Amino acid sequence: MVFPSRRTLTALLLAAMVSSSLQAAPDQIWLNGDVHTADPSAPQAEAFALEDGRFVAVGSNKEVRALADQRTEVHNLNGKTVIPGIIDGHFHLFSWYELSRGVNLTDTNDIDTWVERVAAKAAVTPKGEWIVGGGWDHNAAGGEFPTAAQLDAVAPDHLVALGDIDHHTMWVNSKVMDMFDIQADSPNPPGGEIVKDPKTGEPTGILKETAAFVVWMSDAFRPSDEERDKVWQEALSYVNSLGITGLHNMGDLRDLDDLIKLVEEGRFPLRMWYGGVVNSSEEVAALLPVRERINRRAVRQQDKGPRLSLGYIKAVVDGVMSSRTAVLLDDYSDAPGEKGKYFISQDTVNGIVAAANRENIPVALHALGDGAVRSALDAFEASPKTPSLPNRIEHLELVQPEDLPRFAQLNVVASMQPQHAVMAIDPYVVQRIGDEREHLAYAWRSILNSGARLALSSDWPTADASPLSQLHAAINRQNLSGQPKGGWQPQQALNFEEALYAMTQQSADLSGWGNQLGSISTGKWADFVILDSSLPQTLDERLLQLQVETTYIAGDAVYQRGQASLAQQSEQ
Repeated sequence: MVFPSRRTLTALLLAAMVSSSLQAAPDQIWLNGDVHTADPSAPQAEAFALEDGRFVAVGSNKEVRALADQRTEVHNLNGKTVIPGIIDGHFHLFSWYELSRGVNLTDTNDIDTWVERVAAKAAVTPKGEWIVGGGWDHNAAGGEFPTAAQLDAVAPDHLVALGDIDHHTMWVNSKVMDMFDIQADSPNPPGGEIVKDPKTGEPTGILKETAAFVVWMSDAFRPSDEERDKVWQEALSYVNSLGITGLHNMGDLRDLDDLIKLVEEGRFPLRMWYGGVVNSSEEVAALLPVRERINRRAVRQQDKGPRLSLGYIKAVVDGVMSSRTAVLLDDYSDAPGEKGKYFISQDTVNGIVAAANRENIPVALHALGDGAVRSALDAFEASPKTPSLPNRIEHLELVQPEDLPRFAQLNVVASMQPQHAVMAIDPYVVQRIGDEREHLAYAWRSILNSGARLALSSDWPTADASPLSQLHAAINRQNLSGQPKGGWQPQQALNFEEALYAMTQQSADLSGWGNQLGSISTGKWADFVILDSSLPQTLDERLLQLQVETTYIAGDAVYQRGQASLAQQSEQ
């Protein structure tokens, strides 16, 4: 006797549920829309119907209208565009704490202005407290790093810690260095650097990579329980307002206790696939009981689909190109003899992947340079077990052609960020890799052509969280100002449907939720976004003028433009 597979059984169950639902008229129908489904079998539609929080029909106005009776709510979309709820595949949600409470330096490239903003914040902050925030970009500011002395001059009695635009480097004042005992004789932590003045040997106030995370991950840097609750609620409202219904969030395992509490209290308007960050196979083992505890509680809260799961593990192989800590196979073009730095050894990477995969847990490896990408692929190839959900590589901003086929061969997904490409063109990327390697950078089209799967995301807060910004960058290879004209390396651009799929269905598939989420398809939970008009005929910078009108999760509005958010309503 031949038994059906789990996937077949799931499809049959969904079909039975839909059939049962359609014995009665649907709760709601939505007509006259420009519906982009992210379902390759039927990428566009005019209308859809909902019953009990699921899509029960998707098709033409005539087909869907015929399902209604006198009880059915009928909504006229008036030509507005509808897309599936966006599932951002790489996010750091708790960074809302730093950006909402701290100093925002993302909109200026002048060090004097950065210092002035810190001074203004210090004037209204009690002495001894933290001044956080950041988003500064030393490359855009001429390549010069700021110093602790500049912060000491305006905030000597505060703890100042400001992350850079990549969130791989921190600028701190002397008070922070005193708290963490950072001195001239302090050794560099593995995979990091305490930058020191070449003349005096004293630390300058710049902490790179793991040296910065000594501060970021400390208990001293973590706000109170009450403050964290406010931060989470504000952050959830923010992402809902952008049309985001799901996140692959990466961060501190301590955050999971906050998040599961919100889920259980019904204050979590999101679906989150969480990645715990580890640095060794021993840390993988330590994570397993946390995973079992959190997921056991989360699975009880799925009356309208998945909400939270500690589903994967993240590890960092190298750094970033901006500070030349990404690992390249050949020298940096603007720094002969420099190839970047591995954060962890090949044996350690192999051990992390093997330990996680043995437990059927996929791994996301941050590997940005072509050397680190090859190292990550080698680790996946060496793993004694292949997990049921795919492993993935994050960023892969430079990849050699001979490594591209290995993604499909090893079932490894390429997870990339469109805005990273267009933000990096001018300040540094071409200088770092030279004209001869430029065509290998951010090679989205080459990755798809190789047969690999591609997931797109923002890596917020290192780039704009707006999905429309990411779509624009993926389609046009231009920054938010429409530069460069004609697009940078335009042969690597995607079309709208490819980019939308990579930001919805592909992310759902990565988490194992693809049969429930990710597209506007019959039987799936009704997570969708209504934009305020139809897509422009030419998808240039006019795409950036669209706004999210309403965001739905399982048929419930979690954001409506001009109205209080779900989180705000719960506090009233």
